[in-house]
Order: sequence, then structure tokens, then C-alpha cells
Amino acid sequence: MRQARRGFEAIAELELPEGEFVEDEDGPLIWLSHDTPDAETVERMLGRHAETGLWPVVVGDHRSRFDPPAVPGAPDHPFADHSYTKLSYASGRRDLQGRLERPDAEAWLAPHWADAVAEDDANDYWSPEEKVSAQAPLGARWPGLALAAESLAHPLAAANWFAARILAEDWLHGPRLALMPGASSGEALAASWWTPPNTGYMAARVNVLRSWEERFGARVVALKPDTLMLSVSAPPVTREHAVHVACEHLAFCPDAIWQCSLSFENHVEIILSAPIWQFWWD
Repeated sequence: MRQARRGFEAIAELELPEGEFVEDEDGPLIWLSHDTPDAETVERMLGRHAETGLWPVVVGDHRSRFDPPAVPGAPDHPFADHSYTKLSYASGRRDLQGRLERPDAEAWLAPHWADAVAEDDANDYWSPEEKVSAQAPLGARWPGLALAAESLAHPLAAANWFAARILAEDWLHGPRLALMPGASSGEALAASWWTPPNTGYMAARVNVLRSWEERFGARVVALKPDTLMLSVSAPPVTREHAVHVACEHLAFCPDAIWQCSLSFENHVEIILSAPIWQFWWD
């Protein structure tokens, strides 16, 4: 195993399964297991995050568990190919702190909310009462950030429960364990340069994830190339609060509402008291 740059020094002492570093020209981005991890390994790494600075994420490939095997000769796993981290093409690696210096969550969400609501209002598919502007707290105006919710579990316990469920119920095809350096799960995601389709600069959303970590106990638990899965230890438990949170979800990832839910109202129902949030980009 190659000598890792700062942030991966603890790898050799962690008693991990067989794996390798995924690197770009500046060194390792993530450490990736060769095979599917067991739930106990994920739990152990979650418990040691404060010590190691490495956040564990279960990563799957493009296929669902119902798809046929990959075509022979195809890449073994997208996360094992450093070119998957698309942002490194355009601008090269930059200092992590520099990448994290961007507008706060509300400053980023507000204009994206305006764009999503304008698109929805112009769409004739929904009846007037079904449109987001008819259901949101302030109509078409940005309602501000939703209030924090009361925690129902410890965030690490919620993350561990979700990871164990993903592995036990085969939610992902070809799941592997990725270790990503970061003080939080959101910063670890930025350090990995993970970028789903059509999102541009995914790292710009990290401050939104930070805010969700603080207000809702959200943690990054699993990834596919186009999918982000979060555990949520403090979900909204009233419909009014869930509507407000759904406004943030719409700004963060419109496809989570328009393509992954039947409607904005349906998305509200899905996240009400739910310990899981999922986002998908087309």
C-alpha cells in the first residue's frame, strides 16, 4: 500500500479488509475496500471517526441489485477510477479549506429555490393547489431555513442503523466501503470530489449538508454515482415542519421531488418522521 498523504495515516492501524487508495495527481482521494464490508466494520469506523478523521461511506455502482452482471471489460467499480471524480478534470485539486469557503446554506439555497419554484409555476402539469407556491410557508417567497428538530437518536447510531440496513437488504449493487477524510460527513464528501450528474460544483452544497448535520442530525451514509443517502436522527415530526424542510430539499435537489416523489406533497409525506433522506440527480 502506498504511503498516503495527510488524513490517511491511520489506515494501516485500522484492521481493515483488503482495499486500495483511489488517487489523482495530488495523492489519495479515498480508501476503497475490494469487497462488500460487513456492518460491524462500518460501525467500528463510524465510532472511530473522531479519532481517525476518516468518515465511512457505503458506495455502490451505477446498477441496481436487480440488473444483470456488468459487461466483461467494463470498469470494475466507478469509485475505483479516479476519473470518476469529475471536478479534478476542470480545475485541478485545490486546498480543502479554499473549497469550503462559499456562501452559507441559506445564501446558496435561496436562489435555487427561486429557480425551482419559477419552473414549477410555469409547468401546467400541476393544478394550482398542487403547485409548490400554494403549499410553501410563504408562497413563492423563500421561507428561510427550517428550524432545527428534536433529536430522536444519536446521529452516529442513526448512521450505523441505516448502513446496516443498506447492507442487510441489498439496497446497493456492488457495495464497498469508502473512507473519506473530513471533520464531518459533508466535508468528507467534498474531499472525495464526488459529483453526481448535472450538478456542476457539488462541493457548493457542502454548507447545506453542514447545516443539515447541525439542525437534523443528518449524516452521509451511502452513495451511488447519482444518489446521495443520508441518515437523519432529528427529522421533522409535524407536517408544517416537513413542508418547510421539503422546500430546502427542492432547492438542494429538484429531482428528489419531481422524479423521485409523486409530487411536492408526496415528498412531504415521505420525509415526515423519516430517518432517511435520499437525493438523486438525473
